[in-house]
Amino acid sequence: PVVLLMPLFLSILIGFSSGPLAILIAFPALVFFLFHTLALSQAILMTGSALFSSRKFRDTILLVLPLLWMVYYLRFVFNSQMRSTNWLEFTHTSLWQGILWLPPGWAAKAISYAHDGNYLLAITFLAGMGAFTVGTVYLASTLLTKVYSGDMIVAPGKSAVSTPPPINSKPFGLTRFGKNQKDDSPMSLPGSPAFFRWMPPATLAIAGKEFRYLLRDPFYKMMLANLFWPVIILAITNNSQSQREMFAETPKAMSNSIVWAMASLMTFSQCQMPYNIFGTEGGAVNLLFLFPAPRKQIILGKNLFHFTMLSCVNLIFAIAASIMKGDLGLGGLVFAQIEMSLLVTMAIGNVFSLYFPVRVVMKGWKTFQRNSSQGCAFMLLYMLAFFGSFILILPIIAGLLLPTFEIFGIGASWLAVTVPAGAIYAMALYSLSVLFADKLIVRREEAIIAKISAEPASG
Repeated sequence: PVVLLMPLFLSILIGFSSGPLAILIAFPALVFFLFHTLALSQAILMTGSALFSSRKFRDTILLVLPLLWMVYYLRFVFNSQMRSTNWLEFTHTSLWQGILWLPPGWAAKAISYAHDGNYLLAITFLAGMGAFTVGTVYLASTLLTKVYSGDMIVAPGKSAVSTPPPINSKPFGLTRFGKNQKDDSPMSLPGSPAFFRWMPPATLAIAGKEFRYLLRDPFYKMMLANLFWPVIILAITNNSQSQREMFAETPKAMSNSIVWAMASLMTFSQCQMPYNIFGTEGGAVNLLFLFPAPRKQIILGKNLFHFTMLSCVNLIFAIAASIMKGDLGLGGLVFAQIEMSLLVTMAIGNVFSLYFPVRVVMKGWKTFQRNSSQGCAFMLLYMLAFFGSFILILPIIAGLLLPTFEIFGIGASWLAVTVPAGAIYAMALYSLSVLFADKLIVRREEAIIAKISAEPASG
């Protein structure tokens, strides 16, 4: 890259050389620019090398980067003005004038002022550019030394070497029974919310384990980040001029159709996790089925985690829809539809996970389903399960959309009947799936262990 810059540098010297003194200013300005750029790039790389050694920072980046990429991509798709940027006009804007005050702009000003004969300003900016270059080179060399000598960036007052816990410390999440406590009393789980303590301890233990996976492993973070794209689409389309013109003279209910469409997409984008509840266990699936608890409680623990996690995403979507459309009732109805649909999706997923478990392989930041050996048959079965969920969710969607849009003369007052009926319908399907999965899992344990615990092929 440096060699490829030489023709450009030569053209600058020739084009802006109004005299010998201008060349004497332009040449060191280009040299300072080159060394400043190289040193700055190395400083960024060294800082990134230190930061990316922290797992928390890597997990944060995994969550933030997909969101930024989705915002950029969808903004580009829905905003046609970004496709025809006039860069010549941009160079005359105030933003461009502000950019010129960055160090590369100082080099450009030095060369420009030298070409115009204003040598005093040219030398001033050249001296400033030289100071920036020396500082950047010193910063890059300091970071290079720290990174390769092992002095990673740590929080103040903390040592880079972690101290192991005391040997006699009590294991996390376990409590000992006292002498006066009966062995058949319910086990208390420290840290579990009071609202959930009425549930079986095994269910809470499984859900707690999954929440620890959420905090520790990047898989769930990437999945959560990918679930926010309907919210971003809704925000972009809500602020677009074309949509405002399209729905300017239509009823309010019709103008909210994009919200209902994005709610349906939100529902079906959440199918991957409920359809493969054992996929993240990996080789530990043997220990899971050795857990002395009813299998129904294990399934309920998995479902509790997925329902809680996905409900938080659904709540954010409903709140965003309410704020953007200025209709609190719309957000409530949308949230009810997504939640009831989520119960139906989990009902299908409980059965599908027993028949077609797939190990989720996490290699560094690359996460994929180990389904290459399944071929097209597996994808066909997955699509059939997806279509089955859609068929079962249709009554819920119809019960909300028909009164909302007043189709076939059904008024909004019918929502008082259709919403509770949809909730009962979704709960009934979910309860039946749990009962069926509880009887089926005993016969499917060996097959699940064989598929989930199998080590992926290297390469």
